[in-house]
Amino acid sequence: MLIDAWLEHDHPCVAWGFLSHILAYRSILVEHFSRPPSAAQLASSLTKLFWAVGRWLATDVEKRTSRRPVLLVLSVGKPRAGLAAFPLFEETERKAVWAILPRLPCKRGRCRGATEGAILTCWALDAVLIDVKGLGWSPDTAFLKLFDHTERNRIRNLAQLLGSPEVDIMVKRQLIEVIMQNPHAFSKEEQHWSYDSIYEKGFSQGKEEGLEKGLEKGLEKGLEKGLEKGLEKGRAALLRTAGVFLAPEVVAELQAIEDIEEIERRLRQYLGEREP
Repeated sequence: MLIDAWLEHDHPCVAWGFLSHILAYRSILVEHFSRPPSAAQLASSLTKLFWAVGRWLATDVEKRTSRRPVLLVLSVGKPRAGLAAFPLFEETERKAVWAILPRLPCKRGRCRGATEGAILTCWALDAVLIDVKGLGWSPDTAFLKLFDHTERNRIRNLAQLLGSPEVDIMVKRQLIEVIMQNPHAFSKEEQHWSYDSIYEKGFSQGKEEGLEKGLEKGLEKGLEKGLEKGLEKGRAALLRTAGVFLAPEVVAELQAIEDIEEIERRLRQYLGEREP
């Protein structure tokens, strides 16, 4: 039995966006179709889910550390034939997303591994079917949109993800890691484009920050040098004044003083002026 991807999540994975809590604490069977799956293909995917659930049910209840497996079907285009053949998939509030919705509440309340605020009943969302092409773009669908591998959309979706200020930089890094570590799911062009984009963005940001810090440092050094030169000129002017009005030995005494304020104070004193 071949499955496109079998994932195990023991915590919510931010890459899945709005699905992160639904897919947490369970095994995930991912089936990706580059065009809408036929009814037979969707039936095959469901068969794989039943097999995975059978394995899970065979485990003693007390030894289960995860919720029942879930099937995630990603289709590039609306799977009309599959939806017609399996009306158990119902529309959700989100466009282009269908799911096998809960029929019976969990008698135990919350399932093992549940987190507050998440919809986590035993029978909730065992299968999710998404038309990644028709799915609207938002920060919490950015990764899913990357599974739309049509020539027209694949690079645009990736560029939109990387360029969006709404997507946190840490999320982008995690998503890029997923892309780079899954060569079977993403083309070489997408992987190279992702790497180059992150590199160029990081290089550009680093260059800007370096230039800004360089300017700050330069300004600081410039002010320091300017002040130093100004003090030197001011000290020289005071000593020239002393040379005109005071005896040579007094001038020599003033020349030995580095502090310009002290030179000025003594000069005023010697010239008969008093500080206010």
